[in-house]
Amino acid sequence: MIKYLIYLSMEWHNSPAAVRPLSCGFVATAEFFTEERYIYQYKDHLGNVRMSYANSNNILEIVDVNDYYPFGMNHLDSNNSAFFGQSAYQNYKFQEQELQETGFYAFKWRQYMPDVGRFFNIDPLAEKYPYNSTYAFSENRVIDGRELEGLEWASTKDDKGVITSRQLTVSITNDSKLDNKQFNKLIESTKADFSKTYGADGATANLVVSDDATIQVTIVNQTSETITLESGEEVSTFKGGVTAVLGESQKNSFTVTAVVDGDKRVTSDITRSFNHEAAHTAGVDHPWGNTTPSDMNQNSKDVKNSAVRNNLANSDGNPNENVRSSDGTKLTTGQFQKMDEVIESQQPQ
Repeated sequence: MIKYLIYLSMEWHNSPAAVRPLSCGFVATAEFFTEERYIYQYKDHLGNVRMSYANSNNILEIVDVNDYYPFGMNHLDSNNSAFFGQSAYQNYKFQEQELQETGFYAFKWRQYMPDVGRFFNIDPLAEKYPYNSTYAFSENRVIDGRELEGLEWASTKDDKGVITSRQLTVSITNDSKLDNKQFNKLIESTKADFSKTYGADGATANLVVSDDATIQVTIVNQTSETITLESGEEVSTFKGGVTAVLGESQKNSFTVTAVVDGDKRVTSDITRSFNHEAAHTAGVDHPWGNTTPSDMNQNSKDVKNSAVRNNLANSDGNPNENVRSSDGTKLTTGQFQKMDEVIESQQPQ
């Protein structure tokens, strides 16, 4: 049994302050360091990494400092100069995006030039936003919002003017056939996918590791079983994961299947299962569930089948064969609101 601790436990942070809570991540030895250690990062409300530091023999060691102009260009004049290294965590700076050797930031859909505050490529959604320049960054609003994957501006505040930051903390135990290398790579992929999925509405999302985590995750093997559909077709199926209690964001557990019938699942499928189960701990029900928000209730005439199939909360266990899918990664506005309400209501006073 291999135990790996990664920051992944739901702790709600809902504050109008201009700074975000401290986040921490474990850095794998093979890629970055000659010795394993924790790296702590201080980020502002936009997700900009302002400082990275570590415990070096019980002495605080600052390993990276960043000060930014409004559109993301680095001052590079701090007492501790900003560090840049190939394939290193220090590359992820402005709005948590990766800084390239060219000086561009690699957003999902476009390359961004922080020195001129413009994208290098035309906006793929240009027809949807005719009032914007096709190269504009974040609609030129860089104080109260952030760029969403290089496509559009997204506010960092909710409808009450409050900055939202989602943080999930869990301990992860490997009870599967994955070896150490596979397991460590899976952890890194899970962290990245978690941030994208739970920050898709413009909020910031982080995975946090703690030895004292009260949400426990176990990576497991599973054997598939054959079922017969109503059409008479026989198919092999398995559960991607199981959550102990729906809507318990402070003390819970869930499993994630990594190996089926002796074969490792595709990494993106495993991380999708992780995010699916994590959503359950925060109160997000299946599209056919009793507590599903109206904008993802599959029984509503206003919800399209394609939206259900593309939703993170959906699964192959859907009673409606026409919308069964375990590929969706999206969450609706109603689901985000439901999740935030559950987490906030359960926070220790």
